Amino acid sequence: MQNYTSSFDEVPSTSEKIKILNFSNNKNTKEFLFENEDATMGEILVYKLENHKNVLFCGYKKLHPLDNNIFLKIKTNSFTDPVLELEWAIKEIYVDLSYIQTNLEFSS
Repeated sequence: MQNYTSSFDEVPSTSEKIKILNFSNNKNTKEFLFENEDATMGEILVYKLENHKNVLFCGYKKLHPLDNNIFLKIKTNSFTDPVLELEWAIKEIYVDLSYIQTNLEFSS
C-alpha cells in the first residue's frame, strides 16, 4: 500500500481517464467521461459536488451495468467553470482518503 500525503501538488494524474464531452453551448455545463470507473466513483464525486455553493446540478449515469465507464454532468453558476469544480472535488477526495489511510495506519 502506498503512502500518500495530503499535498494538492501530489495528486496522481487523471487526465488519461477523463474526457470532456461538450454537448452544450452553455459554458457552465459540461459532461465528463470517466473511463474504467464504476458507480462508486460517480457516487463519491456527486457527494462531494452536490453541496458545493457554485454547483447547481451534478449527476452521473452508467449506460449499462457491464460497461466500465461513467458520465458525470456538472452545471455551475456563472462564477466558476465545471472543470475547476471537478478538479477541486478530486483534490478534496484525495485529501479525505489520505486522511483515512493515515488514521488506519496509525491505529494498527
